[in-house]
Amino acid sequence: MKQNPWAGILLIIILMMLLMWPGFGDVFVHPNGFLFAKDGDGLKNYFNLGYYLKYDEGLRFTGVNYPYGENLLYTDTQPFYAFLLNLIDNHIWSIGQNSVAIINLSILLGMVLASVLLYLILIHFGLPARYSLIIAICITFLSPQWDRIHGHLSLSYAFVVPLVWYVMIRCQTSNTHRIPWCIALSCITLFVGGLHLYYTIMTAGFILAYLLVLGIRAKRWNVLYGNKSNWGLLCAAVIPFFALWLLSNFSSQVSDRPGSPYGFYVYHANIPSIFLPHYAASSNFINKLFHPTFNWEGRAFIGTASLIFVLGYAISLFHKVKSRIPVLNLNRDLSNYTYAALILLVFSMCIPFDWLRFIPEWFSPLKQFRALGRLSWVFFYVINVISAVYIYRIYQDLIQAKLNLAWSHTFLIFFLLIWVFDAGSFYVNHGPVSITQNDKLENVNDEYLSRFAKAGVEPHDFQAIFALPLVSNRTDKMTFEGDLTGHNEAMKCAFHSGLPIVQSTASRPSLSQALSSIQMISSPMIRKVRLRDMDDRPLLLLHALGSKLNQGEQKLLQEGRLLWEDTYIQLLELPVSAFNDSLDVVNSRIDSMVDHNGSREVENGIYCDSACAGVFFNSFENSNSANPAFWGDRSLTIKDAQWQLIDTTLQIDSSYQRTMSFWIYIDPVFSGMPSFEYFYGDPDSELQSEGKIETRTIPEVQNGWVCVHIMLKPFLRHRVVIYGRDTTIDNLMIRGTDQDVFVSDGKRRLFNNYPVY
Repeated sequence: MKQNPWAGILLIIILMMLLMWPGFGDVFVHPNGFLFAKDGDGLKNYFNLGYYLKYDEGLRFTGVNYPYGENLLYTDTQPFYAFLLNLIDNHIWSIGQNSVAIINLSILLGMVLASVLLYLILIHFGLPARYSLIIAICITFLSPQWDRIHGHLSLSYAFVVPLVWYVMIRCQTSNTHRIPWCIALSCITLFVGGLHLYYTIMTAGFILAYLLVLGIRAKRWNVLYGNKSNWGLLCAAVIPFFALWLLSNFSSQVSDRPGSPYGFYVYHANIPSIFLPHYAASSNFINKLFHPTFNWEGRAFIGTASLIFVLGYAISLFHKVKSRIPVLNLNRDLSNYTYAALILLVFSMCIPFDWLRFIPEWFSPLKQFRALGRLSWVFFYVINVISAVYIYRIYQDLIQAKLNLAWSHTFLIFFLLIWVFDAGSFYVNHGPVSITQNDKLENVNDEYLSRFAKAGVEPHDFQAIFALPLVSNRTDKMTFEGDLTGHNEAMKCAFHSGLPIVQSTASRPSLSQALSSIQMISSPMIRKVRLRDMDDRPLLLLHALGSKLNQGEQKLLQEGRLLWEDTYIQLLELPVSAFNDSLDVVNSRIDSMVDHNGSREVENGIYCDSACAGVFFNSFENSNSANPAFWGDRSLTIKDAQWQLIDTTLQIDSSYQRTMSFWIYIDPVFSGMPSFEYFYGDPDSELQSEGKIETRTIPEVQNGWVCVHIMLKPFLRHRVVIYGRDTTIDNLMIRGTDQDVFVSDGKRRLFNNYPVY
C-alpha cells in the first residue's frame, strides 16, 4: 500500500528544526549575526558572495586580484546561486548586506531538505514511515557535510546527493512523467554543479555509474538505448558536465591556470576514512587500536550500523557462513544504486589512477578534481539507505520466523540506538562547534568609513587594498598563507568600502597574475610588472600588527604614511612609487664598473667592483637541457628526486661573508615546488644543516623563476641539496655580500645574479 508522505515530511521538518535549535537557534533568529568560519576559506566564501552582490554582476568578480579581477566560476562563490541572487539584488530587493544570512540559512535549511529527501527515498524502498523518519534524521546528522560548514561552505549542502538520487528514482519509476523528471534532473545537475564544480563530477559520476551497472547486469547494451528514461539519465549527466566545462573555459580571460593542481594523488579516501570513526572518544580508541592514517578530504565515516551491515554482508557473501537466517536478496534497483556508489567509492580512493597514472595525464580535465575523496559522499548516503533497508528486512524475517518478539524488537532497537548515538556524536563534534559572532561582514557597519573620515580620506582616494602579511595561494606553486590576519581584515575593509584587494585566494588563479602579486614584495632589483596595469593613485596598506614580515614587506611599511592605527591594525597610504625598481640606478652602476679602472674582468664578460678572487658563476650553457633558460640559452635539469647542486671546499672568512644564489624554474606542468637544504662545516667533521627551506615561500619571482639566496657560513665545506624531481636550475653565482658582480654575454646584462633590462 502506497504511503502518503506529507504528514511524515511535515513531522521531519519540525523535528529537524527542534533538534538543530539548541546549537543553531541564535543563527536562525539572527542569521546575519554569526559566522560558521571566521578566517581562511570560510571567511573567503562569505566575503566573495557579499562583495559580488554589492559591487559586481555577471561572471566578473572584482573583489580580489586587482586590477585584473577573477572569473566568478573560480572564486568558490556558488556562482549560479550568486548569479540568481544578484538578479534579485539588482532588480527586486537589495540583499548584498545580508549575504552571511543567505549562506547560513541555505546551509541549515539544506540539512532539513536532505532529511526530507532521504525520508522519501527510504519509504520508496518500502520502509515504514516512522522507521524511515528516524533513519533519515540520523543519516542527515551523520552527513559528511557537517564536517565542511566551518570552511568549505559551498560543499556544505547535504541535500545535493539525496536530491539527485531521488530524482533519478523518479525518472526510472514514473509511468507518465519520465521526460519531465529527466529534464528536472538535468537542470538540478547543472545547478548543483554551479554551486561547486565537485558536485558535477559527483552527481554526473553517480548517474553514469548507475547506467554502467544497468548495462553490465543486463548483459546487453540495447537495454540502455532502448529505454527513454536511460537516455534522459545519460543527458542529465553529460550535458551539464560539458556545459559547465565549456562555460568555465570560454568565459575565462586567462590561459595559464594550473593544469596539474596538487593533491590528485593525495586528497583521496581509503578504508579507514570510510569505515572507521574519526570523532569523539571513539576516535581515540580507534587510533590506539589501529593507528589509521587518512587524509581529511577523504573522511566520510558511514556509521557503526552501516559498518556492521557491511561486515556482516561481506562475511555472508565471501565466506558463505551458514546460518538460520539466509542472506537476503535485495531489491534489484536498490542494488544497482549500491554498485554505482561502490564504483564512485573506488574512484574516491584514487583507484585505478594511482596505479595507471597515464590516465589523468591523457584526460587532463580529470586532474582538476584533485580532492577525489569527496566522491565517497555518494557511497555514504547510499550505504546508509541500503543498511536501513537490509536491517529492517532482517527484523521482519525474525518476526516471521516466530522467534521471541522481545529479541526481534531488541535487534531493531539496538541498531536504531547505534544510529542515534553516532549521529548525535558526529553532530555535536562537527556541527555548532565554532560559531562566532559576525564582526567582519555585518549588514550595517561604518567602522572603516569612520576610520577614513578621521584620517581625512575617502575610499575612492585609493585604487585598492594591499594587505600585510601578503597572502597568495592556490597556484600549487608559490604559497604565502602563513598568517591570514591581515588578509582577513582586508576582506572586512573591502566588503564595507568597495575597495578591491590586490592579493587573491581564488581557486586555480592565473599563474602569471599570482606571481605578479607575490613579486610586489620582492627586492628593488625586480621590476614589478603589475604596476603597468595599475593607475597612479596610492594603495591602502593594511598591516596586521604583531605579524611577522619579511624584508620586502618591511620596506613597504616604511614607505607608507600612517593614516590610522589601533592595537590590532594600521592603515597607511602607500604610493605606487614604493614599488619602483632600482634598475636605472643599477645600469649606471654597471657603466661605472665597466669604465672604472678599479673593476676587473675575470673572464667571459664577468666584472667585479673589487678583487674577483672567489667569485664563481655558472650559467649552465654547456647543459643539454631542453627546458627553458632563465638567462642565456641553456639551463640545468635534474630528474632525480634528491641531488647535490654543489659540494665544494671554499674557505669563508667571517670578516668577508659570501652569498650563493641561483634561480629555480616555476614549472607550470608539475604541481609543487622543490625545497633545498644547506650543509656546512669542516672537512673532518659531520656537516651541519640549516634545515629544509621551501622555495615556494620566496618572493624573489621574475619571468616564471624564483631566486634562492644562501648566506654561506664561515666554514670550509659547503653543500646544497635540492629535493624535487625534474627541477630546473640556472645561473649559480657565489660572490661577496658587499661585492657587486656584473655579467654580460653581449646581449644581456646580469647584476648580482639579477637580470637588468
